[in-house]
Amino acid sequence: MVIRLDAQGLTGDEGFTAQMVKLPWARMVSDLGRIDYNMSAHYLALKAWTEVFGTSEVALRIPSVLFALGALVLWHKLAKSVLSSRVAIVATAFLALNPFFIEVGLTARPYAMLVFWGALATLALVRALDSQTRRNWLWYAVAAVVGLHVHLMAALVIAAHAAFALFYQRRFNRYNLEAMALIVALGIVPTVMFLAPADTLSWIGPFSLPRAAVVALDVAGGGIFGAVVVALALFGIVRRPLKRRMRWLPSLLLVTPVLLILALAPLQSLFVDFYFSVIIAPLAEAAAFGLAWVMKQWETLLVPVGLVVAGLGLAFSLATGGISSHQGWRDLPSMLAGSVMKGDVIAFPNPYYRIVAEYYSPDPSAGPYPPGGPTMPTAAWGSLRPYQLDRLTRTGGQALPEVYLPQTLGHERIWLVGLGNSTEQGVGQDLEANGYRLADIVTSGNSEAVLYVAG
Repeated sequence: MVIRLDAQGLTGDEGFTAQMVKLPWARMVSDLGRIDYNMSAHYLALKAWTEVFGTSEVALRIPSVLFALGALVLWHKLAKSVLSSRVAIVATAFLALNPFFIEVGLTARPYAMLVFWGALATLALVRALDSQTRRNWLWYAVAAVVGLHVHLMAALVIAAHAAFALFYQRRFNRYNLEAMALIVALGIVPTVMFLAPADTLSWIGPFSLPRAAVVALDVAGGGIFGAVVVALALFGIVRRPLKRRMRWLPSLLLVTPVLLILALAPLQSLFVDFYFSVIIAPLAEAAAFGLAWVMKQWETLLVPVGLVVAGLGLAFSLATGGISSHQGWRDLPSMLAGSVMKGDVIAFPNPYYRIVAEYYSPDPSAGPYPPGGPTMPTAAWGSLRPYQLDRLTRTGGQALPEVYLPQTLGHERIWLVGLGNSTEQGVGQDLEANGYRLADIVTSGNSEAVLYVAG
């Protein structure tokens, strides 16, 4: 992982992370309550890290690498304790070589921390169920609450824990109820602050079966490997022995979040690849158990066959577009290389690209958003101050222009960089109304840069 940490510039959401942790402590804490309290534990931990190690791309991404490696250790320990040593090795290989998990571990966002904290809370749950002491149940509650402050999707893991505790014990006891009351009391804050704005999740497209299938395959590893992992996981769930209740833990950690997301889909779609990072490890463990059942007559070959399957999956992903093939984001220099001419002006009407532009600008003191906020109306696009995107010079040393936010009328050639959404379309209409015409479109994933020329 480490050797690729600066192979790609910061993506849109990573730019937001960088801008947030570059703020002074007081300003950042204030903005967390106003903008993104959902991931407050991630921002606070990363802010402390960057105070020591700086805010370069490598420095911002190393914590994710460390949390991903820690998650591998913890999930291996969990699989070994509830399944078997051989199945644990195969499950760890499926997870470690899963292209989506590698992407999670290379991204300066909270999802590697979420996978790690999911494992930590699950191990705390197993210990609490074994001991049935108030102390261990309180430790579990603390781990669960911290997980909710890493990302609210940890609530899906906690729901799976509650389902398993009921399945394992047949009833809730006093210690269970005390722990759940503590989790609800301390977890209600990130929940309310995240869901209070009416448009918090409006950027997620509506639910559809094709979209759900794409997300499932991406999280499983993509392509043929993803399909194999999903099939093995389904087989592993079906063949799980009912009498050995502890072995059902990985299955419930996989099935419960998926069922909850499907149940919520008519009200609010949550089909975002990174949101499903909570099920990467349980999916790997269920797939490893499925492979073990298929190979029960050749048990001694389980580990080498599992390692080969996982290795082939990663190799296939690299051969068909690389680890990042599931992600729509790309860094701006790569997308625009060979298209931009000296003197061109590049505008960022989309807030995510404005955030990246701010990160690479000499003066990031304005905070995560320019004046006007992330949902600034199209009519205000001409009032933003300029930013220089020095990073574009890394595309081969060619003489690239200064790059500005949309304060651009009067220039000969103007690129609009974004996601092709209504904001870019509105700015394009403004340009056309001022005598510009569309001349070229460059795309990368679901990102695009549209060139308008005067006349």
